[in-house]
Amino acid sequence: MSGPAIQPPVLAAVRVRMYQVGFGDCFLLSFEYAGQAEPARHILIDFGTRQLAAGLDLADVAGEIDARTGGGPDVVVLSHRHQDHMSGFGGSGTDAVVGRWKPRLVVRSWTEDPAAPADQFNLVPAGDPGSLSAAVRKLADDPALRASLGAAARRRVSGRTWSALTDELLGHYAAVIEADAPARLAA
Repeated sequence: MSGPAIQPPVLAAVRVRMYQVGFGDCFLLSFEYAGQAEPARHILIDFGTRQLAAGLDLADVAGEIDARTGGGPDVVVLSHRHQDHMSGFGGSGTDAVVGRWKPRLVVRSWTEDPAAPADQFNLVPAGDPGSLSAAVRKLADDPALRASLGAAARRRVSGRTWSALTDELLGHYAAVIEADAPARLAA
């Protein structure tokens, strides 16, 4: 005999925050679910700048993200390896906040190559809060590694379609939601 069927959460709202970081990008997507003890799940897409506008401080933005997410985003997406997308993850006065974050999933589009040695491409070990900053610094300091990762990424995506990418992304979201199901049932 099986227990009651697990009902998927009901999405109540999506909030998109676009932070002013000067010449750069930083987006926080918050997904709020009806009737959930934890009010939202958060995805941070990029966090960096090439040039801050006057009066801006990336540490303040990191603090705002930390407060909005209750201690850090659930998912971090690094779209590509440019300073204006990654610099907030290390070396910009944000380490005290960002170094505490423990995202459940880090999507690094240019570092994924299943044929590559694990120590070369799995730059962010799970459960190590300082590893994201260290990995970004490693990439920023090593042009040969960036070139290698770029070539591997181009090989990996050759021939991929938008429908395949969408299916893969939906699979990631389903895995995150499924991992939280026991906690939701207990609440």
